[in-house]
Amino acid sequence: MKKTLFLTSTAAVIFLTGLFLGFSLSNVQFSPLKNTAPPKENFVNMLIDDGYGNIASVKEILEKKDETLLELMTAAEKNNRLKFSYKDFGSLGKLVESINGRTNGDQGKFWQFWINHEYAKIGASSYKLNSGDFIDWKFSLQPSQN
Repeated sequence: MKKTLFLTSTAAVIFLTGLFLGFSLSNVQFSPLKNTAPPKENFVNMLIDDGYGNIASVKEILEKKDETLLELMTAAEKNNRLKFSYKDFGSLGKLVESINGRTNGDQGKFWQFWINHEYAKIGASSYKLNSGDFIDWKFSLQPSQN
């Protein structure tokens, strides 16, 4: 008898609790879930091959829309990820002359770059980066499209 009374009381408490919660939540409005994932940052990856077996990998955040490769390199230099210099040719643009201590003309080698595995047909000061771009800098003997 005590067991039946206990089970009946427990069932009644559970039922009344559910009934109470049902009525109290009936006026609550639920909003759809919002995307709480952090915003995707825009990165560009650079691989810098100095032609002497030293390869540096640089990952840098795009800071603004229409950022050029030269601007990104300047930011990377400020963040101590690389060291480079360039020469300004006015309306023709700016030419990267050295990266990480290797200067154009040393032993007949020059800096060249590829954008997403395609030889660049535009200078670093003119190329506007896109999120996910892969830039491959190579210090090699002669201009090459390989």
